[in-house]
Amino acid sequence: MSEKLDTNSKDRAYMSGQLFAVLGRLQLLALGKVGASIAERTYGGVATRPATTLGPLFTKVPAYLKKANDRFPGSGTNKQKEIEALCQRIEAQSGLPQTLGLEDQGRFALGYYCQMAEYRARREEAELEKKAEELIDETA
Repeated sequence: MSEKLDTNSKDRAYMSGQLFAVLGRLQLLALGKVGASIAERTYGGVATRPATTLGPLFTKVPAYLKKANDRFPGSGTNKQKEIEALCQRIEAQSGLPQTLGLEDQGRFALGYYCQMAEYRARREEAELEKKAEELIDETA
């Protein structure tokens, strides 16, 4: 592993962590800061059983994409492209892992936190994050 995000990793646990971070970022862009984020509610389940716990999260993605694009034009489209690229890479390595052992959970965490650090390092993403955290979801 390198000291920054490995965008070419073929490790399914690492990529699952990246995907989870993208979904969390999408939720933030769509809803703003909410009481309990996807990461806060489901991290433990996704980090141990990605195949069964990511599926239900994907049911919210279309609505999040639309709402993110409404609030920050193009942001939902950008997250959709990130999701698609990660899903293609994961599928090329036999799909989402059913379960993750302790070492795999560590690689999941690396993927998740490296992706989050990458977002914070990108100026435009950092600005979006700040604006999104200031928003309150009117539909909640």
